[in-house]
Amino acid sequence: MVLLDIDDTLFDAERAYRMAEEIVFRELQRRYNLLTWDVFIEHYKWARKLVHKQLSGSASMHNRFLYFQTMMEMMGLTLEPGILLKLTNLYWRTVLRVSRPYPGVKKTLRILKEHNVRIGVVTDLLAHIQAEKLLRLGVDRYIDFMVSSEETGREKPHPSMFLTALHKAHMSPEEAIMVGDSLEKDVLGAKDVGITGVLFGSRDERADYSIFHFEDLLPIVLGKRRKRRSRRQFLFIHQKVLEGGEWEDVLAKVTGKGIKVVVYGERIEDMEGIRKRYPVRTFLYRERSRRHLYEDLLDITSAIPWRTAVVDERESYLRTARHLMMKTILWKEWKEPFIPDYFARKESDLVEAVNLLL
Repeated sequence: MVLLDIDDTLFDAERAYRMAEEIVFRELQRRYNLLTWDVFIEHYKWARKLVHKQLSGSASMHNRFLYFQTMMEMMGLTLEPGILLKLTNLYWRTVLRVSRPYPGVKKTLRILKEHNVRIGVVTDLLAHIQAEKLLRLGVDRYIDFMVSSEETGREKPHPSMFLTALHKAHMSPEEAIMVGDSLEKDVLGAKDVGITGVLFGSRDERADYSIFHFEDLLPIVLGKRRKRRSRRQFLFIHQKVLEGGEWEDVLAKVTGKGIKVVVYGERIEDMEGIRKRYPVRTFLYRERSRRHLYEDLLDITSAIPWRTAVVDERESYLRTARHLMMKTILWKEWKEPFIPDYFARKESDLVEAVNLLL
């Protein structure tokens, strides 16, 4: 999985913001012709610092409406809501109009998606503004999910930003790579929770990688993915799933890929029959919580959760498996408002599920 910053990582945000400030200045100058650029930019910067200080750590600290409101108060100008709204809208329309993705961004994201790499955005600022940027940059089709500081109530490098992304993707820190232009916010913040940090646009030895061209991300991501694929994979199947079906060919195909299959259940007689019929390991459990069941399974097999898929007919069990960061395959019936990673109705569906998930 790749996590991306937006501003100054996917596009030149500094240039876009400066152009927007110039447009806002011209609009204000039409109303207050004695206003000069130096006076405007000085008060704008002071207003921004003040808002940042007052609202530090929250998405509202980036609210341009508050910047302009504070700036006009500092200059002693009459506060007219209509003017503030117009300046705010004018500012963001300009940012979106002049924004263009850096060279190689679209190509890189397209190739990553062709390799089934999940892509998420981890960004400060207001969620709807950042979503509009993704649309304007033409990269929205490649993005699987977004985490904003408005959503978490914290800003990078706070761990909640990165942990929320991992939770949404149901992945572990070892599976993730964070790419951003800020060493402190993007790279070191990600590394603090165990995510690989890639610094874009500059070099620093504290980053795991430093790149200057977006396409340089490809060998890092795909190379890391190949290393992960060499690690052992597991498929945990509840015994009821195997009842009344013809599983020989399916399990032969799964084990033929090097995937270890473990069948877990409550009844001794069923487990003995399964063990004789199929090339699988079995695990018997009695009256224990779902969490302890899966924790024990992971412990006795030495399986890595995010390299493991669970097949069960009970959504409640799959919820627990997902909480432990395992992939989930729901068998036969779908009743509760739970979205599994895959839904299987017949034996052959399992092979496709394994190919997609492991």
